[in-house]
Amino acid sequence: MATTQLMLRNKPKTDGSLPIVFKVYLGNKSKIITTPFSVQGNQWDTKNKKVKSSHGKAREINESLKKLDTRINEAIVELESEELDYNLDDIDARFRTQSASNKIKSISVKDFFQQRIEELDELSRFGYAKTIKESMQSLFKFEKNIDLRFKDIDFEYLVKYENFLAKSCSNTTIRIRMTDLRTLFNLAIRSGYARKEDYPFRSYSIQKRLKMQSRKIALSEEQFALFKSFDCGSFPQYTNTYKMFLFSYYVGGMNFKDMAFLEWDDIKGNRLYYTRSKTSRDFNVPLRVEALEILEYYKNYVKPEEVKYIFPVILRNELTDKQLFGRYRRCLRSFNSELKFIAKQTGIDEDITSYVGRHTFATHLKFNNVSADVISQIMGHSSVAVTNSYLKDFEDDIIDDAFSKLV
Repeated sequence: MATTQLMLRNKPKTDGSLPIVFKVYLGNKSKIITTPFSVQGNQWDTKNKKVKSSHGKAREINESLKKLDTRINEAIVELESEELDYNLDDIDARFRTQSASNKIKSISVKDFFQQRIEELDELSRFGYAKTIKESMQSLFKFEKNIDLRFKDIDFEYLVKYENFLAKSCSNTTIRIRMTDLRTLFNLAIRSGYARKEDYPFRSYSIQKRLKMQSRKIALSEEQFALFKSFDCGSFPQYTNTYKMFLFSYYVGGMNFKDMAFLEWDDIKGNRLYYTRSKTSRDFNVPLRVEALEILEYYKNYVKPEEVKYIFPVILRNELTDKQLFGRYRRCLRSFNSELKFIAKQTGIDEDITSYVGRHTFATHLKFNNVSADVISQIMGHSSVAVTNSYLKDFEDDIIDDAFSKLV
């Protein structure tokens, strides 16, 4: 069986460095298989057959040499298993075939980020494109090498980047940045720009490293009653925010984006039919009297021009996808700001945002003994675990009461 030896070739290149090669032995013959690496003679550890740590790229070169050594030996094992006579040229040819199949397309991490952002823009996924762009900008505040490659990102690199982020970011933001990078790495592997064996997120677990308990903000029934008591007559400029928040609650926690693009054609009788933008799941929702009253109000609402949308978010026709997205984002910011004003005016000591209506709807069902399985189906969640992340915990008095019922 053939054997291999990693060594320096005693034939200097023009810069004086010595090529690192594999010498393959079969019987009384040998053959040199070259590698792309070369070092100065004093940078090579002859005993351990590796580049000394004094070399600036010792770790990267040694890891690559290990992979090449594995491929050569795999080629030898394959030829042996075929039980045919083979020679050194056969080993070389089989090795180079394997190397060609393992070769990846070349692109920098930054260019791949940019390519992904452009793809998302073309798909009109402007919100996600914006998030990916922010993650790219964040990474390259930390990384000064704009030619960074995916193979350069390992466990140690991710820990250093996490520590950099921790100086100025919350755990939530760190989780977003790391998740975006992980998603991009997976996409690079599928696209042939990165290798599976270089994937660092098998050892770097975002969930384990960034343990965090999300605070479940949902209005209690008493707080919800306070919200409904808001006097729109005294503050008419907040009427749309007030009514849209209530509408979200009464139709099962519809998010702001879906409300913004809700059309009159989505209403059929006393039912609402729409597709949730986040999950592309179809919903068929009964309209309670409270929701119908809000819709009646908007039938008579005067807009700059006649549009197909119900709520006064998209007010003009013939806007581009990018203009529609920009308008929706601006209105969402105003909506969240105005919700805080309403909360303050009604004595609600919570940081209300557009998503609180969705959490409140789910939590009120829970407190009225609707099972998590049913709530999960109503909300369109992929699992009950997702539903449970929405639900606010019972107060202590309810827990105490449950214990009192033990026999």
